[in-house]
Amino acid sequence: MTDRFELRLTEAYQQKLGELGAAYDTSTSEAVRRAIDEAYDALVQRRRMEALERILAFEGGEEMPEPEELKRQIEEAYSSQIEESLSRIERDYEPNGSD
Repeated sequence: MTDRFELRLTEAYQQKLGELGAAYDTSTSEAVRRAIDEAYDALVQRRRMEALERILAFEGGEEMPEPEELKRQIEEAYSSQIEESLSRIERDYEPNGSD
């Protein structure tokens, strides 16, 4: 589906649009669509570059360890909590002979 769009241009912009259409060997409508696509693509590219620059400038963290080292660190960090939880479960669910 397409919508009709009215655009008011000065003579200078009309001349530029005519030159774009001639350069693209297409209608002025298609030249406008191409100009919009090119401007939008440039905007997206600029945003990506800015995001990349922010990522590269980030100095707050340490390097990510190798997967095996990361796994070891996680297990070490949570092993005491797991052991405590298991002990609590065993204690809370021991048969007490009152059945």
